[in-house]
Amino acid sequence: MTDDQSQRVSSAATSATGARPARAITRELAAFATHARFALLPEEVRAEAARAFLNWMGCVLGGCRDPAVAIAVTADAETGETRRHRSSGMGDARMSRSAAFLSA
Repeated sequence: MTDDQSQRVSSAATSATGARPARAITRELAAFATHARFALLPEEVRAEAARAFLNWMGCVLGGCRDPAVAIAVTADAETGETRRHRSSGMGDARMSRSAAFLSA
């Protein structure tokens, strides 16, 4: 996003009271995320992103065999949904509606 585009987004988002409405802030954030490039981020931000991803993956893999997950998988199997996707750390495919829940 160019500085001019950023300025237009910010100007359009400002209301008469000086506060930006939530919808405008969401659009500004979405525009920033759409145009952001990983290589242009500062090194410490890239390092933190890698650390956060590895931390998340460790939690997923460490928790996927927890007894509570087995209970959730059993309950999930009883929903009757047929579309299937893979869940992190699970050996088999899960119902698409539940894959994100079971991976969380």
